Amino acid sequence: VVVVCGVVLAHYAIQDTMSEAYAMVNLVEQGWADQNDVAQAFHCSVRTLRRYQRRFEDGGMAALGLGKPVAGCG
Repeated sequence: VVVVCGVVLAHYAIQDTMSEAYAMVNLVEQGWADQNDVAQAFHCSVRTLRRYQRRFEDGGMAALGLGKPVAGCG
C-alpha cells in the first residue's frame, strides 16, 4: 500500500511489478515526491525510475509491463 497524506494512492501485490512501477511514476508525476526519494523508498536506482517514466510516457500502463523486472527494485 502506498499512502500519501493519509489517502491510499496505490495498492498492489508484492509480485505485481507493473503496478509498483506505476505507483513510483505516479508519485513523481503528481509531485508527491522527487525521483531520489521514490527510488530510495522502493529500493531501486533513479535510473530505473527514469526508465519507468519513459516507458509510461511512451506507451502508458501497458508499457510498464514490458521487459523483465529490475533486480533490486521492490
